[in-house]
Amino acid sequence: MDEKAGTPGAVRALDALTGARKWDFPLQIGSPATGVLATGGGVVFASSNDGNLIALDSRTGRYLWHYYAGANIVASPMSYSVGGKQYVAIAAQSAIFTFALPENR
Repeated sequence: MDEKAGTPGAVRALDALTGARKWDFPLQIGSPATGVLATGGGVVFASSNDGNLIALDSRTGRYLWHYYAGANIVASPMSYSVGGKQYVAIAAQSAIFTFALPENR
């Protein structure tokens, strides 16, 4: 199957034990080149081919937030921690964007 870049896509959650579909978050323009990051805090990060980093609730697929990077996101989101604070970073063309995640209270 030869999928074209720019065709509609989705972020899809599957039950690891049964393979049953739990939820879908449709993307108007899919992003075949990047992956999805799931955090222990219940947030899933993905990107769309139009340059948006998207945050979703991992349990429901509900849209939480997005950031328009101004260019195609060319790598999967990554997460790291410094001094007990968690960050998410993405690369969009030649720029790196880093976001501090709010602390759980």
